[in-house]
Amino acid sequence: MSDHPVVSPDSMPENGEMLHEQLYRYAEDLQLMVARNRELENTYQLLNELVKSSNDMHLVTDKEGVILETNPAAWQIAEQELLERSNLENWVLASHLDQFNALLDYARQDDAPLAAQEGRLLLRRRRDDAPAMLVSAQIVNQHNGTDHLHWILRELTQHNAEYDPTMSATLLLNTVEGVMVTDQNGKILAVNPAFTHITGYSQSEAIGQNPRMLNSGTQDKQFYREFWQSLFEKGNWKGELYNKRKNGEIFLQRLSVSAVRDDEGKTLSYICIFFDQTQTEKQLVHLAHHDVLTGLANRVLLGDRIMQQLSKARRSDGQFTLIFIDLDRFKQINDTLGHAIGDAVLCETAARLIATVRESDTVARLGGDEFIILAGDLAGDEDIRMLCDKTIAALSEPMQFDEHEIHIGSSFGCAEYPRHGDTEALLMLHADQAMYQAKSTGGSTCVIYHADIDLPC
Repeated sequence: MSDHPVVSPDSMPENGEMLHEQLYRYAEDLQLMVARNRELENTYQLLNELVKSSNDMHLVTDKEGVILETNPAAWQIAEQELLERSNLENWVLASHLDQFNALLDYARQDDAPLAAQEGRLLLRRRRDDAPAMLVSAQIVNQHNGTDHLHWILRELTQHNAEYDPTMSATLLLNTVEGVMVTDQNGKILAVNPAFTHITGYSQSEAIGQNPRMLNSGTQDKQFYREFWQSLFEKGNWKGELYNKRKNGEIFLQRLSVSAVRDDEGKTLSYICIFFDQTQTEKQLVHLAHHDVLTGLANRVLLGDRIMQQLSKARRSDGQFTLIFIDLDRFKQINDTLGHAIGDAVLCETAARLIATVRESDTVARLGGDEFIILAGDLAGDEDIRMLCDKTIAALSEPMQFDEHEIHIGSSFGCAEYPRHGDTEALLMLHADQAMYQAKSTGGSTCVIYHADIDLPC
């Protein structure tokens, strides 16, 4: 029996039956809403599980492209913690930024359809040795009062994408990696300018040929058996091999090959993306030993060259001179005209120094406006002053940058081996002290070290 009080028809107010019916309908509607919310919650959980297990990459971003959420498939681009809170734009290669911005602008429109237009993007990955990823991109504008966009990215090389020359034109022309597309029999269909730059073969020379034209003969038959087995079974191969340029030079290549297949699994074409590992290593060595701004030797390379000169001079009782250079009035130029003009002055200084000294000499930049000349076999005050005066005169010539005509001076301090020191540290110290002495006299002059030099405060 109910605990609620019984209301008799006589005690009900006017229109009581109507109120009773309304309350009953409200109760029914409430039950339906609860049931629907449970259903929606279950549906949301199901969709969430489907997105998590999807092979497609799902990303939720704000309307500026900042990534808020990702699914596991997206982590092939980068680790979750690195990907989320970054901007998707940062993962798009420069050649495809226009397509990315067009997609984003279209999706941000108030009247954009629920599923915005589809585009193709070329994405970089976190690992430097991983090839770029060509994806089909679609944005779903949620229209739910939030500023969130739902991106669905599908890697084309792993899905049903036949080779489309029109679609691939931008990819082929703008990537720094070499790209080669072949048919299922290995005949080359297309190459990009980077392919020509790396291999030496022009587009007309490569198209219609077989990639065997690059074979260096370094890899054995077992290597190629494993290569083709990986392509047939997995649809891709990644690794390093030695190939041969048109001029016969053998180079180390980092290569990624992906098979493009149709719905039935038949291979339609192969996409090969590679870069010159040998050239990359050379560039890294160069960067480790040269100043980034001017291209001159840096402290590391200068130290190595000084040690070589010391060894040579000690064996043959030879001589050489270390010349420390500091530009006059450079700070004033940098502060008043800006760093861009300051950098231009440093680069022009480096070029004039190289043009003035002998080919066997080393010119280095220590940092800021400090330079060093290592002059092998240069000795004696007269010869040292002759080289310094010629170089000071070259640096004193006006420099023209746009509407700015700039005049700088330079102070030279010189230390000769073994007269002023028999170690790298002592020669550097004495050349530096002589340079400060030159600067204290007004600059645009050279001072050769002597024991009575006043040390800078």
